[in-house]
Amino acid sequence: MKPDSPILLSPLLLVAVLLLAGCAGGPQPLIERWQGRNDVAPADGGRPLALRQASSVQLPAPGISDEDVFFALGEARIDSEEQPKLAAHAARLKADPKLCVTLVGHTDDLGSPAYNLAIAQQRVDAVFDALRSLGVGRNQLRRYPVGSEKAPAGCRQETCRSKLRRVEFQYPR
Repeated sequence: MKPDSPILLSPLLLVAVLLLAGCAGGPQPLIERWQGRNDVAPADGGRPLALRQASSVQLPAPGISDEDVFFALGEARIDSEEQPKLAAHAARLKADPKLCVTLVGHTDDLGSPAYNLAIAQQRVDAVFDALRSLGVGRNQLRRYPVGSEKAPAGCRQETCRSKLRRVEFQYPR
């Protein structure tokens, strides 16, 4: 091959290059929560709580996560006391059909990573199905289970772990 000639790429190499180029920008950050609550810390480069490293995650203080739907240990069933939260989210979403929300499923660190990811997915699906049954459009809902990989390392008491077993609602600014 001459030094001036164009480099010919095989189709497989071309696909690999394109895939890697698409990943170069990194993940798009999830959006911060609504109602003036801000889980984005400037020191973390503006990344939301769900995307920070597990070592830097701080548990939400009591009262900050009022709109999250919480679950019992090992459960993906929505308790009756969580229903008003779902109704409030459904009302907000139905009032603005262009509004979307990301449902972020969290869990504690008990169990294997595969189990925790599966239970987080089941919880996200339960909230998704509940919102759909309340009349929210499918195109308004995004699902994002994170399992236990984002659980803080120092959370060893049940009161702390119970705050981790939740589905978080992340709305655009």
